[in-house]
Amino acid sequence: SKQRSIEFKLPLEKNQKSIQIQVLRVFLGFEPSDGDLFDEQTKKRLMEWQDENANDMYDFALRAMKYDGPRAAAPSMREELASDYGRVTALSFNFMAKEKGLANALERV
Repeated sequence: SKQRSIEFKLPLEKNQKSIQIQVLRVFLGFEPSDGDLFDEQTKKRLMEWQDENANDMYDFALRAMKYDGPRAAAPSMREELASDYGRVTALSFNFMAKEKGLANALERV
């Protein structure tokens, strides 16, 4: 199958409506026919996903910044994680794309 690609303009957040949002929604388990609006349901499902994946996303971010010291001394990234919560900034997006198969959702849209 031909690889499709679309450009994602970040952040993705509530009340936006686009093909990118539809891909995000399919990634989060909605059906393609459920639409392309980032609504309250989308936000709730995204926050649940971010909660479930918080530790892995944090580890991914540390690897991305080439941190290899002791975990206790690692940067907390509290601000980055907080500003990402309930919306998709580069932090969630890169993790979804590189580790979690975001491209598979694109194939279904």
